[in-house]
Amino acid sequence: MSGFGGMERPGTRGQGTAQRTAMGSRAGLGTASRPGSASRRGVGVALNTSVNVADRPVTQQGLGGVRPTTQSAGRRVSDKNYWLGILRQSIEKIRAEIDAINKRIEDMYKDSGQSQQLERRYEELVKEIRDLQGDLADHNLVVDKAGSNTDPGEIGYYMSVLRNKNQQEKANVDNIFKEKQRRERELFDIDQQIADFQNANEARMNELSPEEKQRYLELQEENTKLQQQISSMQENIDELNMHIHHHEEELRSDPSRVRMADLMKRKKELEQEKVTLQAQAQSGSLDALRVQVKSDNMAIETLTRDIKGAEDKLDQKKNKLEQLIGEIKSGAFDENAQKYEKLLQKEREMKDFIDSFENTKEKELQNIQENEQMIVAILEHISSGMESAESAPSKERFEEMKKDLEFKERQMQDAKGTFSNLQQEKELREMELEKIKTLDKKISVELEALNGRIQSMKDELIVFGDLDKLQSEFDNRKQELLQKRQNLGKMVETMTQQVQLLGAKAETKKRELQKSDTFNDLEKMEMKMKHHEQNIFSLSEFILMKSRESNYEEVLDHVRKTVVEINDILKENQKKI
Repeated sequence: MSGFGGMERPGTRGQGTAQRTAMGSRAGLGTASRPGSASRRGVGVALNTSVNVADRPVTQQGLGGVRPTTQSAGRRVSDKNYWLGILRQSIEKIRAEIDAINKRIEDMYKDSGQSQQLERRYEELVKEIRDLQGDLADHNLVVDKAGSNTDPGEIGYYMSVLRNKNQQEKANVDNIFKEKQRRERELFDIDQQIADFQNANEARMNELSPEEKQRYLELQEENTKLQQQISSMQENIDELNMHIHHHEEELRSDPSRVRMADLMKRKKELEQEKVTLQAQAQSGSLDALRVQVKSDNMAIETLTRDIKGAEDKLDQKKNKLEQLIGEIKSGAFDENAQKYEKLLQKEREMKDFIDSFENTKEKELQNIQENEQMIVAILEHISSGMESAESAPSKERFEEMKKDLEFKERQMQDAKGTFSNLQQEKELREMELEKIKTLDKKISVELEALNGRIQSMKDELIVFGDLDKLQSEFDNRKQELLQKRQNLGKMVETMTQQVQLLGAKAETKKRELQKSDTFNDLEKMEMKMKHHEQNIFSLSEFILMKSRESNYEEVLDHVRKTVVEINDILKENQKKI
């Protein structure tokens, strides 16, 4: 910045470019320079501004050989060099801040590495603690066994058992792992086969003509629908199989058979009672026999009522079963007739049992009547013998009668137990009847649903059976789609041409814009703005960090607390003194 004649740069660096001496040094200048004015104007701003311009180059011939000028020495300080100095200072600060940030980043990386080392050390310590806990548990077990005077051989046996168990579990785990690998290999092979099959299908599809492809798609769609129908029918069949299995289970646990076994058992008991009564008749215990006859009559009446109730229930179930079989036979299940063969077989077995039940019941009733007649004859014989007796029974005879009475009481308790069993059987029959009613409703609903599905399938078959109509509809639809495809192709061509024209116009405008000086100036200004924004962000972060570092509130609070504590201590010491 030459051109100030007769003025020298001051000897000290750091005063900037604004401070000039007010002395004219060369002859021939005349009154061209006004001493003092440049000095007054320069000191006003330059000396009060901390501007440090590092290593400014000398201009032209050096400090003493510059040419004089007629320009006034009173120019201002805020020139280019001043702002360069400000920028250099800011750059130095930014560089220092960047170095500090890089150092902090390095410290953070070091801390991160240390944290990873600490985590690894933590995992090692946790593993060591677990091992030590296991050892401690072993030692505690040993101390416990030693305190309870346990045989060391027993401990060794226990240890061997645990070792064998662990080895067995280890072998099981290994086998499971091997099985898992084998299954994974099998799955991989299956996936590969599926992929090969799909690739082969795609290759074959590519070889087909468009008509064959379309026909294949139609058949595939029809196959999908049929598969859905088959799965639905299979679900219905599975549900019916469940019902059949349920009925089979009910037949296996049929209380009628249990009832038959109870009647046979009761027959044996009556035969034993017959033998006992004959023995008592020979011994002449009339009163005991009368009591026994009364109890037997009551038991017979109870059994008769129970048998009648069981017969009624059996008749009801028989009618219900016949009704269900009639409904099943009348339904549209011709294609699934083999599924009901087992149910019909069980029904025939149950029917045979019900038919034979009448004969069995008659035989049992005949046996009961014969026993009653025999008991009456025995009682008549005993009464005639007792009327002819002249003396009362002896003490031994009384003891025998007492024992007989106890025996009859036990038999009465058995009869009560039989009655309770019959009551439970009655409740069970009622529950089964309710289940059968519910099952009847479910079967009716299912039959209606199946009939509806069958009707809908028949309707669909009628629709799909008209191939000519379907073919005509398909051809019409195909023509419509082809026409739409042609129209869309034309629209695509038109849109492509328009896009090309608009693209060419846009490229032209873009080139014109790039040639524009305003566009270049805007780009430069945008780059400057981005640079300044980065500087502002960095400085803001720096200011925020320094603000955090210069936060003295915590230190002030700590100092205040310390002062309060010291004052309290001094007060206590003063009180002690």
